[in-house]
Amino acid sequence: MKWLRNWFVGIALLMALAATQTTASLRSETPLVLVGHTGGPSLAVTVQDDLAWLALGHALAVIDISAPRHPRRVGAAILPAYDLALQGRFAYVVSRDSLRVVDIADPQHPRAVGQLPVSHTALGIAVQGDRAYVANERGGLLVVDISDPRAPRQMGAIPTGAAWDVALSGDYVLVAGSYSGLAVVDVADPAHPQKIAHLDSYTRTLAVAVAGDRAVVAADSQGLRILDIANPSRPV
Repeated sequence: MKWLRNWFVGIALLMALAATQTTASLRSETPLVLVGHTGGPSLAVTVQDDLAWLALGHALAVIDISAPRHPRRVGAAILPAYDLALQGRFAYVVSRDSLRVVDIADPQHPRAVGQLPVSHTALGIAVQGDRAYVANERGGLLVVDISDPRAPRQMGAIPTGAAWDVALSGDYVLVAGSYSGLAVVDVADPAHPQKIAHLDSYTRTLAVAVAGDRAVVAADSQGLRILDIANPSRPV
């Protein structure tokens, strides 16, 4: 469940801060200030212009954040939602049983227009061009053709152990796999993805993000790990 993953990510980040910074340095930093809030549980969020899109588990919610002190809900689509990615006029939403494509051209009335069932629990998603990459829990990594958003179709898959989260780096997908560690998959041929590297972990690899030649990994009790992926086949 992504809410559980996010909870552990938060704990991992707090532990990393506690282990690497002194009380004095913490006091010298400018504290973050909460300026606005909207109630209810949320599992994932992404922002586009003045709108925040929230995966709530049971729905996709649209929040107007143009006035940060007074965020307000302006729309919703009632459908299972654990994670999401936006591209153009569509939101790509994953949940326990499928990938759903939601038309968000009218933020007040988002509507599901396409769906691809999955065999396990889809926990994470990343989108690039005509491809979506889905972390499908025990089903590994799925590569989905979204050239027609209303008719998404699976075009490739590869076992990676567990798959909880995904991040993109060019022709490569990094897959965070809980106790399965971190896998690097070459998707240059999306119909035949190939795993080219794997890093074991003594604790759970819960989430991953990419910035240039660096991968940032939330590693549960190991805290925050930063990897050099300039050579994707040999992350260090």
